[in-house]
Order: sequence, then structure tokens, then C-alpha cells
Amino acid sequence: MKIWRHYSYGTKCTIFTDHKSLQHIFDQKELNMRQRRWVELLNDYDCVIKYHPGKANVVADALSRKERVKPLRVRAMGMTVQTSLHDNIMQAQQEVIERENLKKELDCGVEKHLETKPDGLVYFKDRIWIPVVDELRKLIFDEAHKTKYSVHPGADKMYQDLRAFYWWPGMKKDIAEYVGRCITCAKALYGRKCRSPICWSEVGDNRITGLELIQETTDKIAQIQQRLQATRSRQKSYADKRLKPLEFQVGDRVMLKVSPWKGVVRFAKKGKLTPRYVGPFEIIERIGPVAYRLSLPDELSGVHDVFHVSNLKKCLADETLIIPVEEIQLDKNLRFVEEPLEIMDRKVKKLRRSRIPIVKVRWNSRRGPEFTWEREDHMRNKYPQLFAEEVVPNNET
Repeated sequence: MKIWRHYSYGTKCTIFTDHKSLQHIFDQKELNMRQRRWVELLNDYDCVIKYHPGKANVVADALSRKERVKPLRVRAMGMTVQTSLHDNIMQAQQEVIERENLKKELDCGVEKHLETKPDGLVYFKDRIWIPVVDELRKLIFDEAHKTKYSVHPGADKMYQDLRAFYWWPGMKKDIAEYVGRCITCAKALYGRKCRSPICWSEVGDNRITGLELIQETTDKIAQIQQRLQATRSRQKSYADKRLKPLEFQVGDRVMLKVSPWKGVVRFAKKGKLTPRYVGPFEIIERIGPVAYRLSLPDELSGVHDVFHVSNLKKCLADETLIIPVEEIQLDKNLRFVEEPLEIMDRKVKKLRRSRIPIVKVRWNSRRGPEFTWEREDHMRNKYPQLFAEEVVPNNET
């Protein structure tokens, strides 16, 4: 299968063998280590194994009588002595020399190493010089890479084979680009199925089991934890160098952080654009290392006056950044408060299996009337005063 991989990979094929029990290898429930390696190799192919007795194989086929292929160096020599390729190279060299483009194609000082030998070809240090004419270089690449005797070699292998016979400037770079654009190589390299490893070990004769596997897995997990801990400690030391503790003095004026309520419009802005800080307020006392007592106005009398340092921000001197507290309505959790004024309309939202009554509510927004549709049962539980004036009809019997 390894020898004929470039023919059988990606196609459905049938394998004939005189090993009778081998045809049932995919159906066996228990396999030894050697058979597991065989199955792992055969999983890359779409093949069917059939038994063919040796006595029945009277006429030898290509698989059992495969001709021995000559070395690649001998095959490359055979390509260069062909009459058509020899004539094409000679004609291309003459065209370049007649047009006086030799200096443009070659680097400065290289043309003096060119010499014409008795066979009529121009050589560069015992290697045939290949000019840039038509598809001559591509023809040589195809012969050395795509023939059925070449088996698609890599860029380095192909360069070592061709550099013994041919030469031109940038030869290695051109070969690498040609091999990189080969579709067959890309399919064979990236089209293979991913082999999922079992734990951290591969299938083999020395497969560890039992307590040894548990011990090895535990050691590797401990090693991973140690490396993560070392990395985290190093990153913490780097971060602590740039962090300074936030401290304030008694008498400083600071801004107080509030928690905006999503969907509520305040200061002509909504959601994430609402103000995040109010104030400024004066610090009147320090409570512990990370807490401060603020002098709050009467509008915030229902809020506790001690705050953590993370909720404070140094007040800037720009007066335009100060937000007056009189315009703010906050609850005990420092969230913006907005009360509904009246019910404007009603309707029933029809779903596939249920009906939900909803009401249109007008809110006391700063920028003007603000209307939203809310569920009636939620509004009745939270704001019963809106429904106090409704007249409940008597049930008819």
C-alpha cells in the first residue's frame, strides 16, 4: 500500500491477497498490536480486501510482477537526452543569444562562465543553461515531478535531482513555487484524516497499561499545572510593578460611581451612554485602608455614606464635568429611578399557544414623553397605583 499510495489514495480499490484470514481483519473484535498498526494504515484508504488463492493466480499481474524502477538520477538523465527536449533547449538558447538578451537574463559577470560544447548546447559549469523561453522550464518541472515514475518529490529532493543537469538564476526558488502550487501534493498532505491519539501514547508493542498509564498521566498533568502557575506568577509580578494603590486624603473631592439601569433614559442618553459618576462629594473621614465616608446631600440621605475605594474617582477641575445631584433620582442601590405616569393603551399579544395582555406606559423622562410596552401583570404587581382607578365589572351569573 505504501508503494502504490499515489495511485490508490483517494480512490476506491480492491486488494487481492493469498492470506485468507487477512480479509476478515476489519471484522475482528480483538486485535493484537501488529494488527492495530495495520488497521491504522488501511484506514487512510477506501479499499476492500478479498481472498485470492495462490494456485488460482496462474497469470502473473502487474502487482505481483512489478518491474524494478531505476534510480531517479538515471531517469533524469534519460529525460535530458531525448531528442525533443534537446532540440527545444538548443532552439531557446539560440533565440536568446540572437536577440542579445543574454545580459538581461543573467546576473552581471555570469555570462563569462557560459560555454558551448560539441553537442551544441550552452553549459554553465557542466550544467545545461535553461533560458526563460515559453514553457521550457515548466516542461522540465513536469517531467521531474508529475510523471508516473517521479512520485511527486518535495522541493528539496527535486532541486537536488535537477541541479545535477540544469542551471538558471533563481532555480531553487522557482522549484519551491512550482511544488507549492501542486494540487496533488496538497491533497495528499492536507486531505488525510486526522488520527486521534490515545492519551499521550501511540499504538505500539510497548504500550503502557494500568498503573503505569495512570502514573504517567498524573505526572504530565502536574507538570502542566506547574508551568501554568509559573507563568501566572511571572505575569503578576510584571503587572504589580505598574499598579499603584488608589488613596485619597480627607478633604479631597471625588466622583461617586453609580449603576445605570438599562433601558432608562437619563440626561438625554440611554443604556451604556448614561453618566457613570455623580458628584463631586467631599471626603470627611477615612474608614479603614480601602473605605471612605462622603458628605452626601439631602437627596441621597437614604444611601449609606461609606463607599469602597473602587467606587470613587478623583474629581477633575473642569466644572463642565460636574453633574448636579438635584436632577438625579437614585434608589438605595444607587440606581436611576424612573416612575410611570399613566396607562395610555392596551392590547393582547397573541402567541401560538397563549395570549399575553400588554399595556402602553408613559414614563417621566427628562427629555420628554417616553412610551414603552410592558406586560400588564408585571405592571400591576410593581405599580398597583396605576390601576387603582379602574372599575372592576361584576361577574354575570
